Amino acid sequence: MVELADLVEQYGALAKDLLNGPGEPEAALSQPVTELITGISSDLLSLKTVMHKEVREDSGTVRPDYGARVNGLMTGHIELKK
Repeated sequence: MVELADLVEQYGALAKDLLNGPGEPEAALSQPVTELITGISSDLLSLKTVMHKEVREDSGTVRPDYGARVNGLMTGHIELKK
């Protein structure tokens, strides 16, 4: 059984590797955050979460890095910062 601590540890290891390489720090967090959120969703909560890149919020004036769709329903947004 997967535990939250395992998912956080995997996130930290991947984020560290990607942040120590070339490229923009915010972009480097994209994959680790996606894996953490979808892992928690599926492994711990038995939900299907899909992370969609650059989805505008309802008013259309802000474009966060992700829109999160859980079990087919848009449920929120995530903005990454280095």
